[in-house]
Amino acid sequence: MDEIEEVKAALVQHKQQIDLLAAETMALQFIVSGVLSEVIKALPQAETVILSAFDAAANAAERLSIEHGKQSGHMPKTLEIVEQLRRSVKGKDKPRHGV
Repeated sequence: MDEIEEVKAALVQHKQQIDLLAAETMALQFIVSGVLSEVIKALPQAETVILSAFDAAANAAERLSIEHGKQSGHMPKTLEIVEQLRRSVKGKDKPRHGV
């Protein structure tokens, strides 16, 4: 196998790993949002605590994004995902594919 073929094979393998990670992440997002939504339905008094945890997570992602600027990497996307999951838990939205 020549060098170009090795690089192509490595790229295919990396893409498969990325796809697997994306699928695992999406599954966990559905589970977390579903469980938290059910907890809120069963124990409405828990809503404030759960939403406060989302606020804390969003604040942390926003702070790190601001502190690190262009070097913050995926923090802006992390903030977007936290906000999307918060909306999902509140019943206003559902997690999107890829989020």
